[in-house]
Amino acid sequence: MDNLKILIKRDGKEIACICRDNGVYSARILDDNSRYPISLFGIHKEKELAHKNIEDWLKRRVVPKEREDIGEILAAAGLSKYDYLELIKLNRGRITDDDFELEIAE
Repeated sequence: MDNLKILIKRDGKEIACICRDNGVYSARILDDNSRYPISLFGIHKEKELAHKNIEDWLKRRVVPKEREDIGEILAAAGLSKYDYLELIKLNRGRITDDDFELEIAE
């Protein structure tokens, strides 16, 4: 899964997307009139985001790999190993800190 597209949605509307081409992430805002994830794009709607910043943002939207009972959580989710993208597919990247959700477009 070297190339993929992750849609960032709010209230069912696509407001931004993250793309990974040849293993490198990029992100862009699709709707300038919608509230966008400041935790990803910053307060000034940064146009150039570093790959590592995007990957870290995605990883913060799922249970951390270092969690004490991670084996039990993965087993309950039907996963044999930790993969943050697979976890995003299951929880749609939802967290309690904001009202955005992610959809991996395949």
